Amino acid sequence: MSSDLLASSAFPAVFQPGGVRSVVQPLVRIYDGAIAGYEALGRVVDDQGCGPAQWLEAAEAYGLRNDLELAFLAAAAAIGAPPGGLPLFVNASAATLLDPRFETAREALPAHVLELSEHDRIEDYAQLLPRLRAWQAQGTLVAVDDVGAGYANMASVLQLRPAYVKIDRSLVNGLDRDARRRAVVTALHTLASSSGALSVAEGVERPEELTVLRDLGIDLAQGYLLARPGEPWPVPGVLAQATAPAALDVRGAADAHVLAQRVIAAFSSDPQLLPSIYLARGGRLRCIARHGQSLVLDGIEAGMGLTGTAYARGVEVLVPDVTADPRYRQAVPGVLSEMAVPLRVGDSVVGVFNVDALRRMTDADISDVRRAARALEERLAVVGVGEESDSVLLRLGRVTPAVAQAQSLRELAKLSVRAALEVGGFDTAGLWAVEGAATVLVDAAGTDAELLRSLDESCIGPMRELVEAMASCYSGGQNLGLVTGPTAVLSAAGVRALCAVPLRDGRRLAGFLLVTRRTGGSAVPGEVVQAMELLALQIGSRSAALARVAELEHSATRDPLTGIANRVLLDALLDDPAAAVTVTGGWLAVLDLDHFKEVNDHWGHAAGDEVLRAVAEVVDTMAGDSLGVRLGGDEFALVLRSSEPHEAVATCEDVRRRTQLLLRPYGADVSIGVARIVDEHSVRAALVHADEALYLRKHIGGAGVTMWSSADPTVPGQRRPPLGDRRTRR
Repeated sequence: MSSDLLASSAFPAVFQPGGVRSVVQPLVRIYDGAIAGYEALGRVVDDQGCGPAQWLEAAEAYGLRNDLELAFLAAAAAIGAPPGGLPLFVNASAATLLDPRFETAREALPAHVLELSEHDRIEDYAQLLPRLRAWQAQGTLVAVDDVGAGYANMASVLQLRPAYVKIDRSLVNGLDRDARRRAVVTALHTLASSSGALSVAEGVERPEELTVLRDLGIDLAQGYLLARPGEPWPVPGVLAQATAPAALDVRGAADAHVLAQRVIAAFSSDPQLLPSIYLARGGRLRCIARHGQSLVLDGIEAGMGLTGTAYARGVEVLVPDVTADPRYRQAVPGVLSEMAVPLRVGDSVVGVFNVDALRRMTDADISDVRRAARALEERLAVVGVGEESDSVLLRLGRVTPAVAQAQSLRELAKLSVRAALEVGGFDTAGLWAVEGAATVLVDAAGTDAELLRSLDESCIGPMRELVEAMASCYSGGQNLGLVTGPTAVLSAAGVRALCAVPLRDGRRLAGFLLVTRRTGGSAVPGEVVQAMELLALQIGSRSAALARVAELEHSATRDPLTGIANRVLLDALLDDPAAAVTVTGGWLAVLDLDHFKEVNDHWGHAAGDEVLRAVAEVVDTMAGDSLGVRLGGDEFALVLRSSEPHEAVATCEDVRRRTQLLLRPYGADVSIGVARIVDEHSVRAALVHADEALYLRKHIGGAGVTMWSSADPTVPGQRRPPLGDRRTRR
């Protein structure tokens, strides 16, 4: 059928309701035949003998390619979500992704994977990538389709950082008879694995092809051999059979690490069972071997999660459905069941053998896990559980002295961020402090410092909760490990690897340190994690010491009876021009309570103390962001910011009125003397002058405000002893 005929007579019907529909084809996990997702394939209802590729070609010729793709996406959304929360794979060209209408189409889709074909050259990565990163942060995954065909220069794989790499059918067809095809498929699988992506073989039509794909380690397969496209939701008619599990042979294992690796290897042939082995180190469970976890939860406390529960109670924990158990902590998406078996040597629980399962665990699975746990226990009794390495990297030794000598919390944060970059070989680091319910970024440095500063509480809050009961949390070697939960925003922005460690003030969480990296693989080596944890211990210790010093310094500047500032802070203004410059042009008032001795004599010292506390509150309130001080006894000082004389007097009159209300029931009152702070060198003179004005007010009967003036003949001058001498004499 010609493009002219398609454009002239058929297209109007295509864009009418019901003009297109969607069929689906499953993607199958090769080793066990489990369905890993479904691809939605667009079809024209009245196809007139043309396939979708011809319709798209004709639509492109008439400028309607985006319209047709959007119609196919709407049809895919209409069929709803695949069963079991599986993702729906949908196709879209780069041009359609940049179409303003695409966002509405995407929001209508269930959990999905966007497939971008290598048949279509992507001309503008700079425009496309920011949109993809934003969608990935919201849960969208990306696949590169038809790899090995079209513009197969690997640019898409390198730029887009997909979760899936789909190998073109032209390479799969006949690869059992063609060594060159097998070599190319092997190379593409290696590229996918090193990028943290899953490999998908398209167009599998013969059992021999499936067998070779399984031998090459390809993750997923799609094609007529497994299931033809059909109405939702077809079940594969031919299931790939899992390879026989490796023999569990722990004989000759010389130490705990070799032993653990052998047990893990016995389970690695089944991709739906994800084993991990933990041994107790310093009261926490440390992961010494694993397979399949994309986000490693390490340093697990007793009682935390299902693994920590098995360790604390010394009993097997089996949870058929982890979504119904609040103790579950996710380490990889899609886990359905979990089993944790405590490992005993003698009378002690020394570790846990844990298995996450992407399916409901069968009786055979449970039996295999228990058998492996018993083999672990028997061999651990011979070789011992070993000790956690206590070696510290030289670079950690170089940075910790500076951290230990930080003189302030701000300086500590800056030194800690720089130390984390040096120790871990990461390109970005940030330090957050816990302040009540909030988590506040104190300092960040490196390539993605602005990204860390942009993270809000919706991202940082869950990250804080994730590390709160752990010794660390780090990426484990697969990009999918960062696409869910609190790390999704970082993944969408291009972060490849991360490590987060909590900072503790004793047992209390004081904050956490996060380091990230864009280059290299996503796996973080164990020795780096250990070094980061040791650095976190040093930071937490120094932070606690500085916090205690700050508390002591604060106490030294506060009056113990009233809680407001004492003479120490006023002396800083008297003796330090740099501090006094902030109040230049302002006013200094001295307050003295009239007849306060009668309050103590008639009402008792307890009542006198209450009166002093109440007056101090008035002084502190009126000081605002300036300074209110208890000089001693029943005298106070108030520093006021720059203002006109009549405004300063009005403020002091307001202080007197408020104080009068407190003192009147006791028959007492207040006298106030005020003087101008001319410049940063005259604060002490202002104090003397205010004291002289106060004396004049007392001399004429008290109960009022007097402003000092050198032109006033009634000012007595130095008629009283200097303030310090007078207080000493009293």
